[in-house]
Parts: sequence; C-alpha cells; structure tokens
Amino acid sequence: MSILGRRLHTIEGTPELVQRRNTIEPSSIRSRRTRALALSVVTLLIGSVLTTVTGLGADPAAAAPTVERVGGTTRYATSVEVSKKGFPQGADVVYVASGENFPDALSAGPAAALAGGPVLLTQQKAIPDVVRAEIQRLDPSRIVVVGGTASVSDTAAATLSGLAETVTRSAGGNRFESSRTVVTDSFESASSAYLTTGSAYPDALAASAAASAQSAPVILVRGADADIDADTAALLTELGVTDLKLIGGPASISAKMETALKADGFTTTRLSGANRYATAIAIASSAFPDPDRVYIASGTQFPDGLSAASVAGRSGSPLYLSQSECLTDIVAADITKKAPSGVTVLGGTTALSADVAKLTNCTTWRAAQKSASEKSLQSKLTSKLATFQGWYSVSVRKLDGLGEQVNQGGSKQKEPASAIKVFAAYAALKRVDNGQFSMSSRLDSGVTIRDCMRAMIHVSDNYCHTDLIRRIGASNMNTQFANEGYSGTHYTAGSYSSKASTANDLTLLMSRLEAGTLLSASSTAHLKSLLSSQVWRTRIAAGLPPGVASYTKVGELWRSTGMIQTDAGVVSSPKGKYAIAVLGDNNASKAEIGAISRLVYEHWNGAFGTSATYPKQQLVTNTVVNLRSSPGGGSAIQIGKGALVEVTASSRTWYYVIVGGRTGYIEMNGLSNRY
Repeated sequence: MSILGRRLHTIEGTPELVQRRNTIEPSSIRSRRTRALALSVVTLLIGSVLTTVTGLGADPAAAAPTVERVGGTTRYATSVEVSKKGFPQGADVVYVASGENFPDALSAGPAAALAGGPVLLTQQKAIPDVVRAEIQRLDPSRIVVVGGTASVSDTAAATLSGLAETVTRSAGGNRFESSRTVVTDSFESASSAYLTTGSAYPDALAASAAASAQSAPVILVRGADADIDADTAALLTELGVTDLKLIGGPASISAKMETALKADGFTTTRLSGANRYATAIAIASSAFPDPDRVYIASGTQFPDGLSAASVAGRSGSPLYLSQSECLTDIVAADITKKAPSGVTVLGGTTALSADVAKLTNCTTWRAAQKSASEKSLQSKLTSKLATFQGWYSVSVRKLDGLGEQVNQGGSKQKEPASAIKVFAAYAALKRVDNGQFSMSSRLDSGVTIRDCMRAMIHVSDNYCHTDLIRRIGASNMNTQFANEGYSGTHYTAGSYSSKASTANDLTLLMSRLEAGTLLSASSTAHLKSLLSSQVWRTRIAAGLPPGVASYTKVGELWRSTGMIQTDAGVVSSPKGKYAIAVLGDNNASKAEIGAISRLVYEHWNGAFGTSATYPKQQLVTNTVVNLRSSPGGGSAIQIGKGALVEVTASSRTWYYVIVGGRTGYIEMNGLSNRY
C-alpha cells in the first residue's frame, strides 16, 4: 500500500476505529483544555526546587541560570515527571512509545507536540503502573500507541482501552515505515521536515525538540543510501515540504543523499558537528538562537530525551546532550553564550550526575576529580609504605580516564635490577625499526637479536642483556634515553652490574609502549608480547585478581644493604589501564610489592578477595626434549612432552630447570608457558 493510503489501525478491544484524518483536525485539539495547556507551556516547570549555580564560568556580573532536575527512579517514571511538568492540567492526547528502544519515539515527539500531548514510555509487555496512573491523571480522550507489537504488545496496548475514548496504533513494518506512518497520521502539512538516520538516536533527540518547536515532522531514513526511498519522497510531496534539515554529518546522512535532494528541488540545510554534543549545539543554534530555558539529557542513554523532546520544543527550548558525569565543555560554553534564565536537567543522577546539575564543565570536573584521586592514592601509598621493612620508590600513571599520576620517590635514582631490561629491549627494537639491526642479526655470542631479546625478557637472562648492551653501546643507549626524556636511566658500564633508573622513567616508558608511541606497530606488539609472557609473576601480578591482564618486567638482586626487588609494567583493570613501577631495596620483598600492586588496583576498582596465584612450575615441555648437564652440551636425558618444568636461571637460550626431580638445561624453544 502507498504511504498516502495508510491509516491508523484500531487496537483490538478499543471502542472506536479512528481514521487519521478524523483525529488530527484542528478542532479536535481546540478542546476544553486548550487554554490550560497553553498556560502550562508558559509556566512549564515552575514550582520545582530551583538551585542557583555558577559552574558554567559565565560573567560573574550576569545572573546565573536557575537549575532544576526532572526525573524519576526509572525511565518510565522520568517520562511521567516530564509529563506532569509539561501538562499539569491534563492533555487531550497521549502518545505511548517504547522505552526499551528508541526509533518509534523519535518521530512521536513532534507529533505529540503538534497534538498537544506528552510522550510516555512503556515496556513492551506491560504498561508500567506509574505510566497508567499518569494517563489517568491526564484524562485524555485519545491515546496513540507508537510502533508495532515488537515495541508495544497488543496485550499492553489493550490495557489502555479504559483510559481514553479511543486508542489507536500508529505503526509500520519497520522503524522507517513506523516513522512515516506517525508523520502521515499526525501532520496535514508542513513546509519543513527533519531527516535523521534511523540507525542511531543521539542526533535525532535534539532534532525532535527543534521539530516540535517548528511544527515540523522528524522522518527516519536510511542515511547511508544515495537517495530517499519512494515512500518518503511521496510523503514529503503530500505534506508540501520544501525545506529539509539534514541531521548529522555524512556518516549519518550521506553526501549523495543530500545531492539528490537538492536535485529534486529541496532546500537543504545540514546541521551537524564533530560529535553528538556538537550536533545538538548546531541544532539548538539553528532553531533556538535566544532561549529562555534549555534542557539537558544524557548523550549516552536515549529514554529521558525521548520523553522530553516534545515538551522542550513546545516551550521554545532546545535539548542539549551531555556526558553523564559532567557537563560537556562545548555544551557548557554554548549555554553560557545563550545565557538562559533556566536549565532543566533530565533524569536521575545515574543519567546525569549532580555535577551536571551544578553545570560543572568537564574540564573543571576532571581537574577536581583528578586532584582528589591523586591525593587519595598518595595518602594510601604513604600509609602503606610506612608499614614495610623495605624502602620503595613507586610511580603510577593512569593511562585513560582522568590520567592521574602519583609517585612516592618516583624521581629517585635507584638500582632497578632486571627491570631495566625493558629499556635494553626498547633500545634494540628502536634500532630494528630504523634499519640498524634486524631481528635475525647475530650478537657476539652467536645468538640472534630475536632469541636473545626473548630470553632476556622471558626468564630475565643476564648474558643476553650484556650482549645487547655491548652491541648497541652503553653511551649510545644513555644518549637515547636522555634525549627521549628518561633522565634518570643510564648504564655506567657495558655490563649488567652498573645501571640506574627511576620508577617515573619506567612508568613513562610503559605508558608510551601502551600508547603505541614508543616503537613501530610491529615492534610494539612484539615487546608487549614478550613482557606478557615473562614467567616471574610473584610481584605486581600477584597483587591482582585472577584474570586481570598485565605485562611487566621484574628484577631481583642481592646487595650488601639487603635484597632488591623491582617490577614495572601495565595493568588492564576493569576501570582502565595504568602503568606501575616499584623499585625496592633494604630487604624489599615480593610480597610487599604485591601489596602495593593490590592497593593501587583497589584504589580504582574497589576491594577484591583472593589474589591470583601462579604455579611454581612455570613451563611445560612442548615436545620431547633433551635435559643437558651444561648449556648445549654434556650428557642428555630425554624428557617427554607435557612435563612440568620450573626454570630457575639461564644461559642465554638454555634454561636451567628442575623437571621430575632432575636439574639441567633445556633449550628454550622446547618449552611453553603454562600461563
């Protein structure tokens, strides 16, 4: 059937079959409530608790806008609260749309605004009690159910029959047909229309408010197509539309579609921005250049904006989108520029936080949150370290989120033990990237750079470390480290025994490695893989919950002042990634480093139970291997595939192991990690 012939379908059990042309006549809107409804628009939201705020950073001489929150405990309750504010005297018509998916209600907002009623949200299977109660309060003569039975079931819709004289369903076979049907059933004519993608909601939320203010429909289209479909074209012709607002960039509405629409004689205006927040600003600036009130809805959750768009538009107010924890900077700036007298924040504090209600922009919010988080972690570290026997330098860098950076003696040069080997691996891979070396180049020992680097990281081999230092040159490495900002890291001789680093240098290196700015993509992946496979997991990794990924480089060394224990790496926690380095001396212990690791993890992720544990036998034979009495030589004993192996030392690619009660050397390629 052509779109021109579509009509509303009466829901089974309702008392009357209503044709669309009989339900949208202007006379049906001019009811006993018309004056009250008009008054409600003027007095919209008056009477709520208002809070004066200064978070926008506006001119102190200008009056700060008053802010109120309109929200409920659920998305359905929020739609009810919006309805109460917008229609305190009731409404002749109520639109009921899915609160579980967004497409149907996008076109319903302007339709409801034109008809003079709210949009209430519902579950698919049943009308929530709070929504039923609000419909009873509104006392409408007509209810329009938007969308097919996949959106609102017949069972749910049938329960509305006693709440209004007529209950009708406006729907199609899919979201695009439903959108056209809602428009056809609601609009006699329109000079303008808003076209928005049917595959995402953010752009359309703000567009729905603008369309509601201009008595224009919102029509969902397949934005990636080269042109609108024939049914949409027919609908635009029927309505008499000459001006089209295209919402979003070419990824939402293609450039080809825009070109085709212009060729068809439409005047087109694209309203878009770099992101959903900027697009909402572009729409607000186009439709509401000087609003007295603005609305703010979540940019990451659709329900609150769906129910509020029609009310906002009818009152001449734009709908902005924001992040949940703080007011998006560009939104805060635009609100300051427009200087409204009032701001309405939609939804509960889960949708939009108290800081959004204070109009605290995200730059200000993040700075405050970052400072508080850093101070808290610093205090925790100070208290914890005071209880330890060992002396520790600690550095932590959050690699996402607020980007916190905390250190306790992080710039102090200390003996890093084998943790410095990550710098040696980096120096070697840097030369592979620039063509000085190849991974197959052989060192003086005859071992390739690839194999020596693996042994140096996998089991912390000292011989390969020395081989790489001698090949590259300690002075060359020191120059490289200094030039790239690692001022506390250097070798004082061409051997393993003379070196220094800082916890801050180690976390800086690790943060650059994780960001992909340290090396080429292939070398980055190679080094991260090596660090992920190293077998010593009794320090940072042992302070994490089971299953939390990390890659680190550990170190251990005995000095006359006591045991040195170190570890540095990156942890991928549920609340984000962070780099951590711990350099301990004066009889430092693995357990104390594990406790530091746990403290840092819990700072961002909360307390957890038992930490991860790793077997003493770290490796397993992956084939039949020879257990030799010396590296590469001596008598051999065959060890079968699948034997559990504990590695305790190494001589380049020959690992000194304990297997089946025997000790000896096994070549590294015959062994695989157990974890």
